[in-house]
Amino acid sequence: MPLQPLEHVNCFTVAGLRALAGKTGLSFTRPPILRSYLTLARRRALDPRLPKQVAKELARPFYRRLNPRNHHVWLRKPA
Repeated sequence: MPLQPLEHVNCFTVAGLRALAGKTGLSFTRPPILRSYLTLARRRALDPRLPKQVAKELARPFYRRLNPRNHHVWLRKPA
């Protein structure tokens, strides 16, 4: 099956990304949870007229961190 733009992101498992990162010398990292909230005001995601959206935006960083099927991966080059 040919890959379409941006679909290739879904072709990897976390285990596969860990193996690939190890072979290339990269290490997994996770930014502090508070950093996830820095862009909310800039994206206007906290509009008080949309309480459902506000609750979703505030819960999303915790969901991403605690979800075992999370595929949001951050890699770091060695210093």
